[in-house]
Amino acid sequence: MTKEEVKHWLEIELRMWEDECKSEHPIKEALRAVIKALEQEPCEDTISRADAKKYLAAPNANGDRVIYESDLDLLPSVQPKVKTGHWIRELIRNEKGGCIGAKMICSECGNDNRHDEYMDYCPNCGCRIVEPQERSDKE
Repeated sequence: MTKEEVKHWLEIELRMWEDECKSEHPIKEALRAVIKALEQEPCEDTISRADAKKYLAAPNANGDRVIYESDLDLLPSVQPKVKTGHWIRELIRNEKGGCIGAKMICSECGNDNRHDEYMDYCPNCGCRIVEPQERSDKE
């Protein structure tokens, strides 16, 4: 199911709740929150609101507050864009060309993953691994 289809069905469910229950109900609030989250555009350059408050809302050298926490609460939220990649299996060969093992290379950052199992994310760059791909040698 696509994001648009999920949003469509949630909107139908919300309309049904609004027709049947005229007073506020927690499920209506939850449906509105999920629909709003689905409407957010992905963004590559994000910082958490908590980190922004930590660094920007603190007094400057003169003791003045340049940005107030209440101002930060007014900023719109964004959905971080998820970077994706895949593991590339690379064989490790000895001097005579015999295979002595394998390593997994992240397609995004080139980091070696020396763990025995495939991981769902790269521990170096944090990209989500969508599907492993194999390669016999890196020349």
